[in-house]
Amino acid sequence: MCVIGKSAAVNLGPSIKPSRLACLLCICVALVSACGVTDRFNEGSSVKTLHIDLQDGFQSDRVRIVVNGEEVFDVTDVTTMLLLGYAEQITIDVDGDAANVEIELPDRRLREAFDLDMEGDLWLGISVNPSGITHVISDSPFMYL
Repeated sequence: MCVIGKSAAVNLGPSIKPSRLACLLCICVALVSACGVTDRFNEGSSVKTLHIDLQDGFQSDRVRIVVNGEEVFDVTDVTTMLLLGYAEQITIDVDGDAANVEIELPDRRLREAFDLDMEGDLWLGISVNPSGITHVISDSPFMYL
């Protein structure tokens, strides 16, 4: 007999041990996932992933990021690693086909706002230069050395 929690018990009979049952269950879950059967549960889902990479030009900055009216990042002392051109990464789920993104560096009095079409997962690179905040959009991850 295998006890599940405190209130349920399952009679496994003499031939199946609880550890084998757990192993079989894991294999079944892996096979179902590998076959894409779970994709039908995600059909119609409008949740996409937005990866925001803070890249060049950050020097001990406070950075605030707001997506669709919700603050998703507020960190001080953000600094670019010069050899990589990379400072931080934020990954968030976005519900819907559009995202309004606001980037602010309050201490430098810089702010940029723009809309993104979220047809799928996106990678957004944010940099700071003498003319202000710039961004680049990609449908694949940025490569850092």
